[in-house]
Amino acid sequence: MVIIDYRILSIRTIESQCTDCVDTVVSQLKVQKPEGYKPWGNNLYKAYNVAKNWNNAQQTCQGDNGNLAIINSREEAQFVQQLVINARPITGSTYPGGWVGFRDSDGGANWQTLTGQNLNQAGYDVWWRKKDRAEKNKCGAIKICGRLSTVSCNNLIAFVCEIKPSID
Repeated sequence: MVIIDYRILSIRTIESQCTDCVDTVVSQLKVQKPEGYKPWGNNLYKAYNVAKNWNNAQQTCQGDNGNLAIINSREEAQFVQQLVINARPITGSTYPGGWVGFRDSDGGANWQTLTGQNLNQAGYDVWWRKKDRAEKNKCGAIKICGRLSTVSCNNLIAFVCEIKPSID
């Protein structure tokens, strides 16, 4: 497997990292970075400064060929937190944070990411308030302090999308 580092890579660079690569006549690979997206780790992220409900925010992310961001580590939470802070002010909302990719999928405070993992499996389960974790029928957000919170899914707040880069 080759990990792309969001810059133009020559085929020689790829061959040096990949022993099972198929011979090809590619001289360069160029990673597409949609407008407003910032690289972190192996993915790209964008904080939208227009408030939407959770479902509409997810639809916007899907329109970008991604999803609401799924937080997998404290470092990723800090990166996403900074994106939300930098996106302020938010048109149509005063909530100090943004939607991310988890919700109570069954009404029993069983928090799952959009990929079906619980938050421990995803790698980040740090809550703003203990009582937030016990709330039901809500959707997931990250506060500007970098901790997870829950908000009624119909509230209009900012949001952060995460996409996997595509290669031209």
